[in-house]
Amino acid sequence: MKPDQNCHGCNNPFSGTNKFVVVGCFVFHEGCLKCDYCHKKIDNPGVNAQCLDDQVVCKAHIDNKELGANETCTTCGKEFTPLDKKIITIFGVRFHYRCVRCADCNAPVQENEWQGYKQRALCKQCYEKVKSVPCVKCRTILKEEEQSIVLQVGVICPNCFKCVECLKQLKPDDKFFQLNENVYCNACDMPFRRAKYVFDLTRGGPG
Repeated sequence: MKPDQNCHGCNNPFSGTNKFVVVGCFVFHEGCLKCDYCHKKIDNPGVNAQCLDDQVVCKAHIDNKELGANETCTTCGKEFTPLDKKIITIFGVRFHYRCVRCADCNAPVQENEWQGYKQRALCKQCYEKVKSVPCVKCRTILKEEEQSIVLQVGVICPNCFKCVECLKQLKPDDKFFQLNENVYCNACDMPFRRAKYVFDLTRGGPG
């Protein structure tokens, strides 16, 4: 019986006459089993070979602590070894390149596609969520580039940035008066203030 998968060493299929050896989840032609660390053939693999992440090495390297590491990957918890060809560092936190995951949704993130936000690595979708805020009037979610109009109580979208009295649509550089989330144009500002002043007088306010 021959294995269904190709040889992990040479990537060629097995014929009915090929002898094969199994180490962990990997299958090799008998002559293809070599240590990924010292590149020497591993004899008697049942005793002398061991899987280390997605590599196969001589067990002696591990026993002799030649492959020991002083840090572990934040995602998988496994130690870094000299066999790890690529280690990603994000805000001082180290990952195997294949282990970088979004800090919010835990989805895998491809190299150079993550976004940094408050000392966390995020995927593009989660980054857009945390950087987005709702309009103080209509509660529409605004992306970062849509947050140019800022009131004292939050961000307002361009559609809602209009005078509540005359409904004049305002531009970001227009003069305006604000009361909580309500905006008044310059023309409606003074009548509103006078009316408010009279109202305050009747309530025993400013005098």
